[in-house]
Order: sequence, then C-alpha cells, then structure tokens
Amino acid sequence: MPPGLFLCASPMAAQQFWSELGTIKNTGVTVSRDIASEIAPRWNCHLALSSKFQVIGALNGWAVKVTDGIKTGWVVTEYYAMYSQKNLVRQ
Repeated sequence: MPPGLFLCASPMAAQQFWSELGTIKNTGVTVSRDIASEIAPRWNCHLALSSKFQVIGALNGWAVKVTDGIKTGWVVTEYYAMYSQKNLVRQ
C-alpha cells in the first residue's frame, strides 16, 4: 500500500477528523485506511498518496500544513509524526 496522508482543508477539519478516528479506535475497532476513507469526506479531508510530504506551516503546535510540492493540506501534528516515522526515515 503506497504511503499517504489524509489531508484536510483546515486545521479544525484535521482536528475533527483525527478526533473521530480516535473515538472509533477507542471502541476497539482497528482503524483501517478504508474506514478513514469513509469518514474523511465528513470533515472535508481526502487521501493524498505520497512519501514526500513536508511541513510548510503550523498552528500552535497541534496542526501542521504539509505539501509534497503538488498536494497541500492540514493534518494534526501527531498524525504527521506517525507518517514521518514510517515513511521519511526510510528514504
């Protein structure tokens, strides 16, 4: 499965998306990419496949704006950190 991030249109949308995923996880469900893909549109988020996302902005340390040079969007910092550990370290 190619690496990617669910990018959101705003920091608040990114927070709401992440929060909903956490709520699902807390019920004991393993949150897959398919599950996240079903929830993403509710918060104006979408899956963007790339292993080259870099931070280009931040909001009070809890959300970051990222781009791979083509696609740009917002994610919560914790989510970007997880992505970075899995994808950027290998390059």
